Amino acid sequence: MMRHRQHRNNMCSSGAMSTALRWCLLATAALYATTKPMTVSAEEADIFFTREETEAISAQCENLDYVTGPLYASDADGNGVLSQDEFVVFTDLVSGGWLSDMGVADSFQDMPLVLQEANVVLTCLCELYSTEPWGQPGCCDNTATSGIRTNGSGPDEKPDTVQLEYLTYVCGTMSETLGRLNAKLVAPPS
Repeated sequence: MMRHRQHRNNMCSSGAMSTALRWCLLATAALYATTKPMTVSAEEADIFFTREETEAISAQCENLDYVTGPLYASDADGNGVLSQDEFVVFTDLVSGGWLSDMGVADSFQDMPLVLQEANVVLTCLCELYSTEPWGQPGCCDNTATSGIRTNGSGPDEKPDTVQLEYLTYVCGTMSETLGRLNAKLVAPPS
C-alpha cells in the first residue's frame, strides 16, 4: 500500500511547495482515511519498485532503530513533535549525513522538494488517527503542536500498537523518499 500512496502523491506534485500542493496532500490523506485499504498484487507492486527495492525497504523497517533513535535525538525542544528545522536534523541523521554531504542541511527550504513533501505527509498523518488525543482534523496546521510525532521513540520507551504503526510508516516513508534521491536509511551507530 505504501507504493500506491507514493504514486498518488506523485500525481499531486507540482514542482513547488505551494498551498495547492499542501491541499492536494491533505486531500490524499483524507481519501485514505475514508477508503478501504487497497490490495496490490506483487505484479502491480513491481510498477512502483523493483522486488529488491521493496525487500530493502521492508528489511530496514523491521528494525525501527533506524528511525527511533534519530527521531528522539532530533526533538531538540522535547515537545514530542519534530518542527521543520528538527526534521532537517532527523533526515540528516537517518541518512548518515547525506543532507550535509549534498550541502542542503542548512534549512528546511534548502532540502529537496521530495523531502519537504515527505515532511508534510508525515506531519499530516495525525489526520488519520482521529481516536488519538493528538489526531483530529486540522492537526497539521504548522503550529508548535504539529509535526512528526516522536512518541514511542525514546530509549526507554516501548511503543504501543498505534505508535508502532506510526513509527513503521515514518520509517517506510523516509526509506522510500531517500531512495528516490539515491540515498538510504543507514543503520544507527552501535
